[in-house]
Amino acid sequence: MPHSTFARITYAVFASICLAALWKGDREERMAGVVLLLTTIFTPLIQDRIHWMDPGARFLIEDSLLLVLLLGLAMRHGRTWMLFAAAFQLLSTLSHPAAHLSPRVGPIAYIVIFQLFSYGVYLSLGAGVLVDHLIARREQAR
Repeated sequence: MPHSTFARITYAVFASICLAALWKGDREERMAGVVLLLTTIFTPLIQDRIHWMDPGARFLIEDSLLLVLLLGLAMRHGRTWMLFAAAFQLLSTLSHPAAHLSPRVGPIAYIVIFQLFSYGVYLSLGAGVLVDHLIARREQAR
C-alpha cells in the first residue's frame, strides 16, 4: 500500500486512467490498460520500505518489461498515443541507470524524474482513450 497521500492520489489517478481504457478504449487501449493497471498494482508491492530512496533494480526490470511491451504495441499498431507512451517509458527506464551513474543526481531528484515520466505514460493512454472516444462519437453523429 502506498505510504503517502501523494502516492495514494497518484495510484488512484493511474488506476482511473487504466479503468477508463478498459471501459471506453478499443482493443489496443484495453491491452495497455490491463498492463498498466497490473503495473499500478504491482509497483507498491515491490517497493523497499526500508531503502525507499533507492528504487533499485526491481524498478529497472519492471520498467524495462513495460518498455518492451509499449514499444511492441507502438510498432505493431502505430497509434500516436502509443508512440508518446513508449517515449515516456523509455525516458523513465533510462532514468534508473542515469541516476546510478551520476553521483550528482540525488535520490529525491531520481524519484521525481522517473515519476514524472510515468505520468507521461499514463496521460498518453488517457489522451488516446479520450481522442478515440471523441472520434467515435463524431462518426456516430454523421
